Amino acid sequence: MNNQYFKYVHPSPGDLDWGAVTTIAGFTIIESGKNYPPSGHPRDYDFCWANGRVLLEYQLIYIISGGGTFETRLKKYEIKPGDVIILFPHQWHRYSPDQKTGWTEYYVGFYGPIIDNILKCGFIDTDEPVLNIGEDEVVIQIFKEILNLIEEEKSGYQQEVSGATIHLLGHILKIRKNEIFKGENTESIVKKAKFIMIQNLTSNINIEEIADTLAVGYSRFRKVFKKYTGMSPAHYHNELRLQEAKNMLTFTEKSIKQISIELGYKSTFYFSGLFKAKTGKSPNQFRKACQIKSNH
Repeated sequence: MNNQYFKYVHPSPGDLDWGAVTTIAGFTIIESGKNYPPSGHPRDYDFCWANGRVLLEYQLIYIISGGGTFETRLKKYEIKPGDVIILFPHQWHRYSPDQKTGWTEYYVGFYGPIIDNILKCGFIDTDEPVLNIGEDEVVIQIFKEILNLIEEEKSGYQQEVSGATIHLLGHILKIRKNEIFKGENTESIVKKAKFIMIQNLTSNINIEEIADTLAVGYSRFRKVFKKYTGMSPAHYHNELRLQEAKNMLTFTEKSIKQISIELGYKSTFYFSGLFKAKTGKSPNQFRKACQIKSNH
């Protein structure tokens, strides 16, 4: 690969219906002492250090060697190998490699309602625009896939490129999440707790007893479980029981009363009300809908 490659693409009006579009992807090796950014970028994307820049899209920049500086209105960051810089729409920023070291970067620009929803749901934190994931070969391979797809620009490439971009983002967030729990026994605690819950689908399990069984304080157990899974232990157990209820309604002929008893609900009325609140259908309506689907 040459020292620099980038390509700007122009999504068609219908491409955004997919939920996300990619606007640019590139790769650059900035040698020590070289000016940054290199020439050749459109005016909307080009910038100088003194003025910085504001974009209308998201960009993700992965630094695999060298180092430099990244700044927002709120904070200055020292960038090192393995760092991912996330640029957010309408936010002023500037960044540059160190003149002594230069850096090697992969980058991709994108926007769309899927990306906005990822941000809204808290998967990306605007207060944490720099994530260190280290050197990850999968990330580099996904970037190379994106570059190849954009270079070929075959029919339907936008959907495939945008899918790869979301895959890239998901993989980075997975690395980051695992890094947070590195050196802790959180993963072991959560796995053991899940196993206990699966073995106790037929009862209103006592979360404090699970914590005691795992020799973990109740408060810490609830905190680490929710941080790891995104759900409280009680919510997670209820979701498991609800899924088992769906399976029984779909694949068995057991009565609603029998299912509610087997799953340990205090009454059929309570079970039916909870089921409808969670699914939008009563257990009978859910069963009938499954039967209609299977007959077609």
